[in-house]
This record gives sequence, C-alpha cells and structure tokens, in this order.
Amino acid sequence: MRKKDRFKIQTASNDIKSFIRTNESVTGLRETAKMDVFEPTVIGLNTDGKYQLTFEYSLQFNDWPDAIIPIVNFYKAFIDKYGD
Repeated sequence: MRKKDRFKIQTASNDIKSFIRTNESVTGLRETAKMDVFEPTVIGLNTDGKYQLTFEYSLQFNDWPDAIIPIVNFYKAFIDKYGD
C-alpha cells in the first residue's frame, strides 16, 4: 500500500510547482516525510509583482533540525532561479 504524499505545494504557477517538485533539497525532504510525521506545506503567493514563498512544517517530528539545511538550500536555489 502506497503512503499518501504528505508534501503539499500550493501555487498557481506550473513552472514553480515543477521547480519545487524536482529540486534536490525538496526530494530529500519528501523522503523524510514518508518516514516520519513530517507534513510540510510550501505556499507561494504573487502579490503586486512580488512573490512570497513560505515553507511551513511542524516541529513535532523527530528529526526537525535535519530539515533546516535542506529548506535553506531550497530557498537559495529558488532565489537563484527566480530572484531579480
């Protein structure tokens, strides 16, 4: 039986959604989500030509400190690709 994907991505942009799904840091976080109670949500909002990206997750899973570096690396890659 296949586990439900706990990694949620909310954005209207197919390009950004694809980037998030294929990003190496996010791939590792998806594996963490399969093995632990780690249910991150990535929310992207485009308001007045400015894109706001929020990465939310609960600190109640066992290895929450291990998720910080991949999240920072994801933000770096996102800024490199989509930053001004």
